[in-house]
Amino acid sequence: MRKYIFCLAFIAVFIQNSCNGGDNNITEVNDDATPLHIRLGTKFNTLRGVTLTWQSSETDDRIKWGYTTDYEFSEVVAERRDVFDKYLYDYTFPILKPQTQIYYYVKSAGKWRDEKSFITSADTLSEQFSFIIGGDSKVGDSADTNDRWEIMADLIANETADFFIHLGDVVRYNDNMLLWETYFEYGKNLTEKKLTFYSWGNHEFGSIALNNSILPNNKKWYSFTQGNTLFISLLSEEDLDIQYNWLLEQLESTDKEWIIVSFHRPFFTRGSHRDEMNDYRETWWKAFDDYGVDIVLSSHTHSYIRTYPLNLNISDTLFVEEYGSKPFQGRLELVSGGLGSDNSVVSEDWFAYNTYSGMHYLKVSINGNKLHFNALTSSGSVIDSLTILSNGTSYVH
Repeated sequence: MRKYIFCLAFIAVFIQNSCNGGDNNITEVNDDATPLHIRLGTKFNTLRGVTLTWQSSETDDRIKWGYTTDYEFSEVVAERRDVFDKYLYDYTFPILKPQTQIYYYVKSAGKWRDEKSFITSADTLSEQFSFIIGGDSKVGDSADTNDRWEIMADLIANETADFFIHLGDVVRYNDNMLLWETYFEYGKNLTEKKLTFYSWGNHEFGSIALNNSILPNNKKWYSFTQGNTLFISLLSEEDLDIQYNWLLEQLESTDKEWIIVSFHRPFFTRGSHRDEMNDYRETWWKAFDDYGVDIVLSSHTHSYIRTYPLNLNISDTLFVEEYGSKPFQGRLELVSGGLGSDNSVVSEDWFAYNTYSGMHYLKVSINGNKLHFNALTSSGSVIDSLTILSNGTSYVH
């Protein structure tokens, strides 16, 4: 069925595609099927400010929802945004109960559509939770990208995890709304069910990306806390100096046990992307070293890299002995660009402890002072695994 839709889409958007580098990997959708492209974001954290967004061609969509199929909150008006020659609707839930199933219907064109549901995250004070990481779905990059993204999205959707962090390059062209529609269509099992945070990449960052997302702060860079962890998302595409001062404020004011920073372009990677962040070693990365950031997450390179412990306050050519947040310990940088785009050659540089070329994602679990992650392929194989203890110097491969 999707192949048939794809053929129709090719004809319908041929002219537009020609203006976007000849892209022909777009799915057109039927307005009669509204609501479309349902996704979950948040204005604050994983339970407060959680917002359901959908696309519609109608002017008066509504929602009813509840913790049971009695739908205790019936026929609530959603906020309409007039964008992209259609409409986006947002409904922001009140503070939600943790680890609870939410049932809802959307009313569009005077009809209540299919029942949907999702499960809320762990309590925001809980020190036991998990999340998924990955980047470079890059829908529209090649003829097979959509199918690969669908495979990875379905795998992530089936994981028991509290939220998903996309590390950027969601789509191939930042000025093509139809690619975003395709991203949501092929990834709907994930985007309808898991709260998603984005760290924007060079290919999709722009007004369309910002309009298609609900994120804390200004949507470009932001932070949130979950349990004993501070998450900081930076934007590696613009305003890096402005963000540096904001980053320092975040790091200076936190007392969280774990600090995890994400942005698209990695400091340590291979090939043509190798030196792109070098100018910010004395600002961004020095802040990571000075304040003991535990994990640095990026994508951009279409492979997996786990670095050795890196501390540029000690050496910029040699790794240190241990991962950790103490002055003599080093940062763990994880590069994960395997959500669908064409794979790149693995790194063999001095900083690379483990590498993999192929589709993959990361699952991270935090339980108090213990953090564990697995790097998983599209076939479910574990390609890398690591446990770090925050209150000591030991780690286990």
